[in-house]
Amino acid sequence: MVGRPSRDEDRNESVPLREFFDMRYDAMQHEMDSRFEAAKQAVEKAATLMDRRLDGMNEIRAQLGTQRGEFATAERVEALRTELRTIMDRMDVQSVTERKAIQNSVEILRDIFQRNLDEYKKSREIIDQRYDTAINSLNALYAGLVGRVTGFGGAVAFVLFVVQVITFLILHH
Repeated sequence: MVGRPSRDEDRNESVPLREFFDMRYDAMQHEMDSRFEAAKQAVEKAATLMDRRLDGMNEIRAQLGTQRGEFATAERVEALRTELRTIMDRMDVQSVTERKAIQNSVEILRDIFQRNLDEYKKSREIIDQRYDTAINSLNALYAGLVGRVTGFGGAVAFVLFVVQVITFLILHH
């Protein structure tokens, strides 16, 4: 390093002041040039790294720009939320209305079924009564017919007996 000459050098060599300042100036200039060159190289490296980073950021920015068109805005999202809430409210109202309609339909069908069941029971009672009446009438008719057949059978037997007696009498006389 160029610096101040040691005392031994100072005693052995004598350098005029102007030359000393010139040498010092040149040394400082050389050191400044070296530092400046090192700083320049560091700045260039930093600029290269910065350019790479900026290129990466620009790619990301371009992707975001492309995607920005695909994303919904906050206003659009809020409008969609409002619309969805409205639809859900309508569905709730429709569900309640539909449930009430279904309940009403079930009640109507239950009433119709009950009326049909009551009518069936009444008609079944009437049919049972008519059946009992018909059976009783048939039993009475049967009893009457049995009595008549028995009476008729006796009359027929008597008539046949009379015919045989007459035939016998005619043939044997």
